[in-house]
Amino acid sequence: MQVRDEPGELFADAEFAAAFAAEGKPGWSPGRLALIKVLQRAENLTDRQAAETVRADLSWEGGCLGAGVG
Repeated sequence: MQVRDEPGELFADAEFAAAFAAEGKPGWSPGRLALIKVLQRAENLTDRQAAETVRADLSWEGGCLGAGVG
């Protein structure tokens, strides 16, 4: 089975609520960030490489991140 083969959230944002401030500029979904970290580890990428991959690789963007990056 691959990530997102079945519908539903892999990491629910509510699980990370305590780690994020209620004020300030809204960031990416905590669940989305957690999934990026899992994929980063699976691909053995540095933070910079993972960021580039999120921007450039459609299998990451569409397959696990849903609606676009930006």
